[in-house]
Parts: sequence; structure tokens; C-alpha cells
Amino acid sequence: MHAEEQAAKIALKRLFPLMLFIFPTLLAGLVGPSAIQVARPLLPTMTAMSGG
Repeated sequence: MHAEEQAAKIALKRLFPLMLFIFPTLLAGLVGPSAIQVARPLLPTMTAMSGG
């Protein structure tokens, strides 16, 4: 029973580093390229509309 309690605590301790370091990196790797493809056609339009 003590080992099961320790195993539950380990899962909770690993959750915070996972959320802080791994998920943002994964999100940037997955969403980044598609965001660049969406932003490329929009940037000339946005700069022309702002008067620059």
C-alpha cells in the first residue's frame, strides 16, 4: 500500500515539469509552422492597411 501511495505522488510531481517545459515546446513545434504559413499572406495586407 505504501508503494501505491508513492507511485501516486510521483505522477503528481511529474505533472508540473511536463506542463511547464514539454507541452509549450510541443505546442510551438506543432502550431508554429502552420502559424507562419497563415501569417505570410496576411502580413502584406496588414501593413498596407496600416498605411506603411
